[in-house]
Amino acid sequence: MKTPPIPCDVAIEKSVPWLEAQLSPSEMEQVGEHLESCTDCAALFERLDAMDLRPPRTRLSLGPDYWKSMDKALDKEMTAQWGGERLWRVTKKAFPLVAIVTILVGWALLERNRSELLADQVSVLEDRIDSQKQMIDRLERANFQPLPIDGSAFILPVAHVPERHAL
Repeated sequence: MKTPPIPCDVAIEKSVPWLEAQLSPSEMEQVGEHLESCTDCAALFERLDAMDLRPPRTRLSLGPDYWKSMDKALDKEMTAQWGGERLWRVTKKAFPLVAIVTILVGWALLERNRSELLADQVSVLEDRIDSQKQMIDRLERANFQPLPIDGSAFILPVAHVPERHAL
C-alpha cells in the first residue's frame, strides 16, 4: 500500500529528525519519496546535511593535569578580579583571626547579659532586705518581744478585753 505524498512544509518540518534517522520507518519512507519528487526540498536537505548540526562530542579529562590547569585558570581569574594572589593569601591568614574575634565578641555579649541578670537578682534581694528591715522596725516600735531561743519560760503580757453583753 502506497502512502500519500506529504507537502513541502511537513517535509521541511521533519528534515532534522529524518537526517538523524529519528522518524518511524513509514515517516522515513514518506519524506524519502517527497525528496525524490521535489528538487527544492532535496537541495535544502543536502545543505542541512552538509552543515552537520549535531553538537560536538568532547570528552572531559579529569586527571591531575586537568586540576592543575583549573587551579591556574582560577588563580588567573582571581588575579584579574581582585588584584592578585596577595589578597587571597592575606584573606586566608586573616580568617582564623576573624573567627577568634567573632567568638570573643559573642562571649563578651553573653557575659554582659549574665551580669545584667545578676544585677537584677541583686536588686530583688536588696528590695527584700529593705522590706524585712522595715518589718523589724515596725515590730520594734510596737514593742514586740519574740520568744526566747534558749527555751526558758517567759510571761507574755495580755491585755484584758471585756466581753460584749447582749443588749
